[in-house]
Amino acid sequence: MGGSPFIHSSLFPPNVLFIVHKCVHNICISSHTIMGMDQKTNINIDCQCDSNINLNIHPGAISQIISNLILNSITHAYEQGSKGHIIIKIALSDSQVIINFSDDGKGISQENLEHIFTPFFTTRRGLGGTGLGLSIVYNLVTASLRGKVTVDSTTGVGTKFNITFPAIS
Repeated sequence: MGGSPFIHSSLFPPNVLFIVHKCVHNICISSHTIMGMDQKTNINIDCQCDSNINLNIHPGAISQIISNLILNSITHAYEQGSKGHIIIKIALSDSQVIINFSDDGKGISQENLEHIFTPFFTTRRGLGGTGLGLSIVYNLVTASLRGKVTVDSTTGVGTKFNITFPAIS
């Protein structure tokens, strides 16, 4: 995939030094209110982030990635009123930031898995889905952060996203 017409470097302020675990923790807390999790589901978000990770990158990119992954899980992985568990693990290894995001939702079919990063692909057309969330995640990771994103999913078991990018942008 090439660069996205929806993501432009001018959308984010210059790189700043920020503490990753505080940023991610705040996103997880605000997700319950902002994304209506309390009304839709009983989902527990478990953030496991090394407290010593300080990055000099666009904090907006990290926030957008985590927010979009959470919203995607809430929208697609769980039915109204169901219980679930989202785990976000962030670590630093060999100058690489590693984000492992997983949910125990209904998973993504193999047929749909091939298209999830394609702009405007959604299984929720007419139900609020735009098909841009995971496309934005992909483009932020690969273009803005110069990293990689992979996904593994098993129907009925859940979905795992693995994101890696250089700790120094």
